[in-house]
Amino acid sequence: GVCMEEFGFSAAEAARLPVVLTACGHSLCRGCADTLVAGGSTSSAAAAPQFECPYDRVPNSGFVPNFELMAQLERASMAPPPPPPVLPELEPQPQPQPENR
Repeated sequence: GVCMEEFGFSAAEAARLPVVLTACGHSLCRGCADTLVAGGSTSSAAAAPQFECPYDRVPNSGFVPNFELMAQLERASMAPPPPPPVLPELEPQPQPQPENR
């Protein structure tokens, strides 16, 4: 499985850094990818461990850092927060008058 935590983008958040699985291109955090590799199987001592992507079950043998996603996360963290929404002013509505009969 995967942790579903937010990705990190700094060295202090090493386990949360996004990585890309080499065979299918899905992104996971480094901690989840390490867990998948540790639980994978190896056909020989020289072969890389094989593990399945938790999203599409494609066999993978490695992962690489997702530098583009790390850069986007860093840019998003430095961006100023969006301004609060401007709500239209509400004018008082006339109250219905009781009918006189």
